[in-house]
This record gives sequence, structure tokens and C-alpha cells, in this order.
Amino acid sequence: MQIISWAILWGGMAFFFYGLFLLREGLQHVAGDRLRGLLLRLTNNRLKGFGFGALVTMIFQSSSATTAMLVSFAGAGLLSLPQAFAVILGSDVGTTAVVFVIAERQLTHYALFGVAVGVGLRLWGPRSWWRYLGEVLFGFGLVCYGISLMVEAMQPLRESELVSIVFAHLATHPLLSIVGAALFAAAVHSSAATLGVALSLAMAGIVDLAGALPIVLGANIGTTITAVMAAVGRDLNSQRVAAAHVITKLGGAIAVFPLLPLAAASLQHVTNTLPWLQGPFHGALSLQIALAHLSFNLAIALLFLPFLPLGLRLVIRLLPGEPQPIAAFTPRYLDARTLETPSLAFTQVHREVVRLGNIAHELFLNSLDLFEKKEKVEQLIADVDQQDDYIDRLEKAIRFFLARLSQESLTPQQSRTQIRLLRIAGNFEEIGDAISKEMKVLARKQCDKQCTFSGEGWRELRNFHSHVDEIFTMTIACLTTRDAVLAGKIEVKTEALTELETYSRATHLQRLNEKLRESIETSSIHLDLLRILARVAAKLQQIAKLAISGD
Repeated sequence: MQIISWAILWGGMAFFFYGLFLLREGLQHVAGDRLRGLLLRLTNNRLKGFGFGALVTMIFQSSSATTAMLVSFAGAGLLSLPQAFAVILGSDVGTTAVVFVIAERQLTHYALFGVAVGVGLRLWGPRSWWRYLGEVLFGFGLVCYGISLMVEAMQPLRESELVSIVFAHLATHPLLSIVGAALFAAAVHSSAATLGVALSLAMAGIVDLAGALPIVLGANIGTTITAVMAAVGRDLNSQRVAAAHVITKLGGAIAVFPLLPLAAASLQHVTNTLPWLQGPFHGALSLQIALAHLSFNLAIALLFLPFLPLGLRLVIRLLPGEPQPIAAFTPRYLDARTLETPSLAFTQVHREVVRLGNIAHELFLNSLDLFEKKEKVEQLIADVDQQDDYIDRLEKAIRFFLARLSQESLTPQQSRTQIRLLRIAGNFEEIGDAISKEMKVLARKQCDKQCTFSGEGWRELRNFHSHVDEIFTMTIACLTTRDAVLAGKIEVKTEALTELETYSRATHLQRLNEKLRESIETSSIHLDLLRILARVAAKLQQIAKLAISGD
């Protein structure tokens, strides 16, 4: 009989873990893309950052994904340490929501109904949103059904002599429970999954509250392994964020450990004083475990949020030094650990694309120096080649990152986002090529012919370049904000630039008719340069249109 119980137990755990995976995937598809705008506007306000972290983790059902992203962003210099850490504290609180869901009694009763409805919507939903909602319901159903199977399987295991000996030993050695739960949470990268197992043990009557509380502490310690792994091999700021996460969780567990009997008595007092709280849950013990998990993370947040600067100064003293500057050609924001969370991965790609645009803008801004500082032309050409090499490397990194992402499960909206980001990065790369492969050829041609633009012709080229540079600046802003009004202004300016190009060509022809020597000698260079600058403007207009196009 015990063999059958063990088989049901492992089967129930399989349903439970797969359900958590589907639940997370479905929630990301339903709501994840709506959070990308928020991810692009992380705030300096620590309370808002805390609330943001809680919200994101409730949606993603994984503090691991949020933590990995923040470690990456802190390493890139995108977030300050206080910002990143405030969001991590919020994500720790947000991940407690799923534990209350698991402990809820009615959901377990209707688990298979949720599976049936979820499968129906997933297969025959009229729109993609309904199909992803079906995935959410299917995942919920599997989680709850897995819990019920685990509880059923554990009932006979209470009679097992081995199980009795193991848990009797753990009851008198809470440190072993903490270590075991921490290792399990680290292995599965989920405190919620660890506490799901603890709830199953509690519902089956195998552990009491005193035995469950060390598991709660261990689950919270073990989940910090995600931050540690995300920081391995990364820069100093990333390591500091991970260290701060470990210190707060471990420090909180050490502080609470001597108070476990008092904590158990307090939780029992709350549930006894307010019996109506137990209504939706599998008895008082399930509620007490969920409350313990929430209380622990809230206590850490309330303790550390007001004193973040002091705590982070401690972390900096433990990990002293200055962060190393990041090479210009090295991707700053692309982290393979977020590939399993497309909404976060697209946020990172978007930031890398904006950075790519800024490098291309800097290259364009200095491009006319090739024609004005002829005595330094070879050095300037070498600088142009180097910057174009940076652009090529970043564009290639973005392209390969998005190609890896395509191997994951993407919604139609996310597939469109993928293509849109690829096209924007490709346009920036083409702008870099236009300068490095065409303008430098014109600069060498001018140098070899030892000719100079006429004063009026050079002023026209500088003016045209200035107008394109203004469009470049607006395009980077439009790409960052996705402002449709700004995109409209870019279109108007590009159309006006076409008229300016026509006027510049006409005045150049007029100077040729006047047989102005400088204009005759530089005619082909002048007209080719106008053509290249106009093509850059057209590429920028395409980027602006792509920036505001729907995902």
C-alpha cells in the first residue's frame, strides 16, 4: 500500500510543479506584456519600487525571474542598488500570493473543473487572450489537483515507521528542517513550490505548525540562490544586489529562529481569535503557514526599507571596490537567464536597442569631421571603423538573443515585437554602414583630390546634417517613450527634409552653372553626401514608425 502512496505522491508533485509552470506561463501571456512599460520606468522612489516588485511577481509568479532581471540591470548601471533592492523586497512579498492560493480549500475541490475549462479555452478559445486564460485555469487546476493528490498520498504515509522517525527527528532539530528546505528551494528555484510541499505535509497531519515554520524559513533562504546564480561571473554591482538579498533573508531567518515558539503561539492566537479567517482554507494550519510566509517577508521589508542606504553601505563594505566600466561593444542588458520570461527579455532587448541607437547617433554626430579635419582623416576613419564595429557587434548580439528567444513559447504579439526589434536594430546597423562604408570613402576621395567644398556648399551640408541630427535625437526619444505625437513630428520633419534636399541640389547646380571651381571639384562628393544623409533620415523615420507600431 505504501508503494502506491509513494507513486501517488510523486505523481501529485509532478502535477503540482507542471501546474506552477503553466500558471506562470499563462499569466505572463495574459498580463506580462502590459508590464513592459512599467519595467521601462523603474522609479527612484523606494516605496513605489517595492510595490512594483510585488505586482510584477504576482503576475509572473516567480521572484526568480524578477531577481535575475534586477541583478542584470544593476550590473548594467541602469538601476542604483537601493532601487534594485527595493524591488527585490517587493518581489519577495509578491511571491507569497501563490501560497495563499495553494492553501485555499475551495480551489482544490474544483481543481478538475478548472482543468476541464482551461483545456476547453486553450483548444477552442475564440481569441488568443482566451486561450492564454485557459492556460492559467489549466495551471491552477493542476496545482490544486496535485496538492490534493499529495495530501491523499501522505495520509497512509503517516503510518510509515520511517516517515515517523524522520519527522520526529526533524521536529527536535529545526536547523535540519531549515537546511533541507533551503536546499530543496534552491534546487527547484521556488519558495512557493517548497511551501506547497509543506502545506501538503500539514494537511496530511504529518507536520504541525512548529515543524512547518522552519520549512518556511528554509524556503526563503533557498530562494536567494537565484540572485546568487544570476550574479556569478557578473560585475560588482550585480554581486552587491545578490549579496544584499542573501544578507536580508539569512539575517531575517537568524533573527526569527530563536523566536519560532513565540511566532507559532502568535499565529495560533490570531487564527483562534479570528476563526472566520480559516473559512476559505484547509483548516487553521494551512492559514498559519501562509501567514507565516507573508509575515516573514513583510517584516523584512518593513525593517530594511527605511534603512536601505545603511544596509547597502554594509554590503559595499563587504564587497569593496569600484565597478569596472563596461566595454562599448559588450551587451549590457542581454541576460540569457531571462529568456524563459519573454516580457522581461523584450525589455532588456529594448534597452540594448536604445543603447545601439545612441552609439549610432554619436557616430553620425561626428561624421562631418571626416570632411572638415582633413589633416586627421586617417585617425578619424579608424575611429569610425571602431564605432561601426561596436554597432555591428551589438546588432549581432541582439539578433542572436532574439533568435534564441524564438525557440521559447511566444504569443503572436510577442512574435511581432521580436520582428519589430530586429528591424529597428537592423536599421541602426545600416546607418552605421552608410557612414563607415560610404562616407569614409567620400572623405578619402576628397583627401586624395585635395579639394575643398565651397563656403556656401559646406554651409548647406552642415545645415542638412543638423536637420538630420535633430531627427536622430527625436527618434531616440520616440524609441524610448513610444510617443505617437513625436513620431508624427518626425514624419513632418522628414518630409520637409526632402524639400530641403531638392533645394540643396538646385543651388549646387546653380554654382556649377556659375563655374565655381570648388563646386566643380567636389560635385560628386557633395551630391553623394546629400544622398547618404537623406537615406539616414529615411531610416530614422522607419525606426520611429516601428517604435510606435503595436506589439
